[in-house]
Amino acid sequence: MPIDTRSNVKMMLGITTDDDDDFLDRLMGAADAFIVSHCGRSFTGGAFTEYHPAGGRVLFLANFPISTVTGVKVDPSGAFGAETLLGADAYALLADRGVLTARGGAFGGSGDGPVAVQVVYETATDAVPLPVSRAYAELVGIWYRQAKTAAHLGQLNLISQEEGGMETTYASGANGFRVPATVLQLLELYRVPPM
Repeated sequence: MPIDTRSNVKMMLGITTDDDDDFLDRLMGAADAFIVSHCGRSFTGGAFTEYHPAGGRVLFLANFPISTVTGVKVDPSGAFGAETLLGADAYALLADRGVLTARGGAFGGSGDGPVAVQVVYETATDAVPLPVSRAYAELVGIWYRQAKTAAHLGQLNLISQEEGGMETTYASGANGFRVPATVLQLLELYRVPPM
């Protein structure tokens, strides 16, 4: 599921025709992948299963806000059978930030291994923060305009062109693509710090 709909992206970019819908869909897929990778989390909601090392009192889940924790299991063998399920009173959830805290000790023992804790949870669908939607549309728009400019120039990497006594200067991609600072600033508040 994309971060936003094609119709919303087109509205934000002022695109009024359907001529480039297939192309926009491809750009939206690339923008989805970039934002998920850059922020370290998914914004579209759904069910997630994560594995964490044992021995800690706090688990930072990748996706949030969390609507439901289906189960937390601790099993050094990694089998995660029904008998390894913790009761809901064994942990506390800070849903808005995706933080799970063990009550009365750690999640498992310190030597239980790197995948000894399994957390199954859900996040709400259709709850993408507006700044993330805006960054998404901006990123799609930048790539869209670059492609349209390149097509207009016959796929030549021109910086400027003189035609009929009039000079036109184009944004150069000669130094490689950089994500604009405005997009990165919009996403910064929603980025999960790397561990």
